[in-house]
Amino acid sequence: MTIRICLLVFGIFHSFWGVAQTNLLAHSKWFFKGNNSHTTWMDANVPGNVHTDLFKLNKIPDPHVGTNESDLQWISAEGWIYKTNFEISEEVYTKNNFSLDIESIDTHAKLYLNNHYFFSNRNQFIPLSQEIKKYLKVGDNELRIEFEPSTQIAQMAAKSLPYTLNLNYLWHWKYFYTSMGKHQY
Repeated sequence: MTIRICLLVFGIFHSFWGVAQTNLLAHSKWFFKGNNSHTTWMDANVPGNVHTDLFKLNKIPDPHVGTNESDLQWISAEGWIYKTNFEISEEVYTKNNFSLDIESIDTHAKLYLNNHYFFSNRNQFIPLSQEIKKYLKVGDNELRIEFEPSTQIAQMAAKSLPYTLNLNYLWHWKYFYTSMGKHQY
């Protein structure tokens, strides 16, 4: 089985005898919540990101209107958690190997499978492939991704440098948002 997190596809696949793959997350429901605000689970879109999920749920105003952009900077300063559940039958579990393949996840995140921490992501451009069968079980499984506040991590890293580094995520043609989520252009 392969769990695949990539640019436009987020899914869990399993392979029978290495021939065919079936997406086990094709119909999975995703949820997200904040560490400090919005502490109840809300519907999430995968692929996607925190800003678009909050906007689609009418939890934040349109960031492109007035001064809303500056009012929404709290989103990047907070940690966010995404999760989904999926079933694995005994037949699928016993006949397959399972690996996690991540092509891109933006950016600072810890991954848990059935409450077992198994990976920490620090670079959205470096793919990962890792065996995960030891964390799976027959029946219901939960995949959880805990996104850390990227702006705080960058500021802490900058303080450890022997020189001054002016960090921002601002481009002259974009709004100032530090995104967290499944990478998407």
